[in-house]
Amino acid sequence: MIPMNLNQFIDGNPARQYVLDFLRDSMWSSGDLPLVRKVTSAMWDELQIINTTYKTEAEALGWDSVKLRLINAWKRDISRFRDINSVLNGELMGLSPDVTQMVQSVFPSIKHYGKLNSAQVRDQVTASTDVTAIPLSPEGLPARNQNHTGGYPAPKKDGSNRSRATAAIVVIALVAIAATLYLSGPTLLPLLNELLGSISLFPVQNSTPDTTPPLFTGLFPANGSSALPSSAIVARYAEDRSINLSSVAMSINGTPVIPTRITQNELEYQASLDQGHYTVFVSLADTSGNSANVTWSFDISSILEVVADQVLEEINSARVASGMPPVAMADVSVATAYRSQDMMENSYFNHYDLNGYLAPYYYTSFGGIYAMEENIGYLYSANLNPEDVPSRARNLVHDMIYDDASSNWGHRDSLLDPTNNFVDISAAWNGNQLFLTVQMIKQWVNWTSPPRIENGIFFCSGRLLLANSSLKDILVYFSDPSDHNSFTYDSRLHVSEGESSYSLGDLAAGVIPLPYYYQGIETIRPITWSISGNSFSVSFRTVAPSGSGIYTISIMAKNTLNQTHPYDPSRYSDELPIAEYSVLSP
Repeated sequence: MIPMNLNQFIDGNPARQYVLDFLRDSMWSSGDLPLVRKVTSAMWDELQIINTTYKTEAEALGWDSVKLRLINAWKRDISRFRDINSVLNGELMGLSPDVTQMVQSVFPSIKHYGKLNSAQVRDQVTASTDVTAIPLSPEGLPARNQNHTGGYPAPKKDGSNRSRATAAIVVIALVAIAATLYLSGPTLLPLLNELLGSISLFPVQNSTPDTTPPLFTGLFPANGSSALPSSAIVARYAEDRSINLSSVAMSINGTPVIPTRITQNELEYQASLDQGHYTVFVSLADTSGNSANVTWSFDISSILEVVADQVLEEINSARVASGMPPVAMADVSVATAYRSQDMMENSYFNHYDLNGYLAPYYYTSFGGIYAMEENIGYLYSANLNPEDVPSRARNLVHDMIYDDASSNWGHRDSLLDPTNNFVDISAAWNGNQLFLTVQMIKQWVNWTSPPRIENGIFFCSGRLLLANSSLKDILVYFSDPSDHNSFTYDSRLHVSEGESSYSLGDLAAGVIPLPYYYQGIETIRPITWSISGNSFSVSFRTVAPSGSGIYTISIMAKNTLNQTHPYDPSRYSDELPIAEYSVLSP
């Protein structure tokens, strides 16, 4: 990886990109102050980075020139989302001269924000747009089941000269105190803020250092799992500001390697690995120097590769015979290895785990960004030979397609569904048990911003890969784990079994802008709702109307494939899910 030079950093640095991403998604509906606060914080960060990383280049270019170029870059980028002349209020006291100059240059109409006095507070009219979703049983909108067996102004001025003089003296005194404390060290700044109470001289973004390290959110292949030789090694992480990309370090079995791809959210190493045991170490830091690292291990199994090949061949053979297009292996294995391994280690067989959490929750938790349907199979044998695992796994899939009446043909309908175009396959086994997980995936969107939740707001944007399609619905389902954690031990199969199918749960709410609404269920109004042909961008505030449990946000698009399911013509005939994002609300 070639690190940024100063010119590249000025043109598009992570500190500014963080602000632009948030500005794009939220449109800053809360007003000027949040915008100016984040811009101020980002400016402070980028000046600090330049002073530590690019100091020699900056001094050669001249600091005034550097600041002017940063100002022009800010103007250029923010103007794409907001009229900079319309930004009128900001907190301009307590800032360094450089940051103050830059803020005022970017926003030419800005003035220091003043707090309202009590009379103005009484007179001020405010509006609130809090939305609460209430789960009701809708008419005409049943919860969609996936039956796979086994298997979401300034203050009023006083005209008195004495008052003005007194105010001037107070301001001078406060500035003097502030300057003294600022020069005395950052540890006294919180004390100043506490003493001054509601007077905001030092915005939190600038006076309080960033001490929160990055957080690793997903590791692939999963820790303790078996993976294919062609599997990519992926680490996903989250950071409230931005990652210092030059800080990323990675090693495999103690040998340093260079990731093939690094972004602000994930790194990837793509290489064909030999059969064996691997331990991966990754370390990184944010732009404030807070570091984090993680170590995990997995096995590369040639037998597992054969299992995947055999199962894929069986699925595609049946699909082609039914007139359906074949599916391809998913580029990155997400949750199948974990699901098979978890069932084997805890000796249960169910789409819900022992906590009552449904399978899509783990698909999202491990980084899944599309819509997924899980199919699982189980085999018990007094003596299970590892060499027999591929053929046994293939037989399980054969039965899912051709002998699935006991499961109401749920496996067959999923495996042959023309709206599924990718598949993720994994298995776990010991001397007696084989657990197979086949996740059918609807990969019909090219994400520009994959689904995520930040500060209670759901965001996503992308372009549909379906010709002449468009986004149609966003529905929110609720699943109560306590309804799905009952298991019965089968002494013949030596495993605990739960329910024979799973669903996303009960329909709780729908997301749609005015003037439309959902009949019979609560309607959530979006913050952003932009649909133009195949492209879309949406955001909305998340709620937990049904209390603690798993909420799944299902994003639906118009089905334009013109292919009918061979056994269930009405299955996704009008709309199909392009993403199902499941989260646990405590």
